[in-house]
Amino acid sequence: MVPMVSAWNAGRDQIVPEKDLPQINNILDVVAARVLSTKYPAYGVRGGVYDALKATGGQMYAITNDEAYESAELFKRVEGPDILPAAAVALSALRTAVRRKAVRPYDAIMLNITGAGTEQRLRDLSVLQIRPNATITPAVTDDELAALKV
Repeated sequence: MVPMVSAWNAGRDQIVPEKDLPQINNILDVVAARVLSTKYPAYGVRGGVYDALKATGGQMYAITNDEAYESAELFKRVEGPDILPAAAVALSALRTAVRRKAVRPYDAIMLNITGAGTEQRLRDLSVLQIRPNATITPAVTDDELAALKV
């Protein structure tokens, strides 16, 4: 179970690691949409996911990697470009909501699809590896930073 979904289903506005975090060695090995697997999502913060769902009567769905991959392929087949895994999770959640009839036929829906066309850009454009000419650390002074002209 995804931490936010676990907390939401339990009616809690905070993620409790002992209850909500999966008992696996490395979540990044099993989650396709790695950006969604942070230990500290904007769930319980004021105005975060919990508040938004509460205010709108929303619902949260746990999506499997296979569902996300299927949705990404569907989007590519229908719309053309590929999408990033997090966007595929969003599309999968919408598809789940439609199947469960949580979405009415004339509801207005905005789906944030990000990263469209990454495969094509990598295929069609050259990628330049840029090496920094300086390393900025907390020990760098303001004068040193100004000299870098960043």
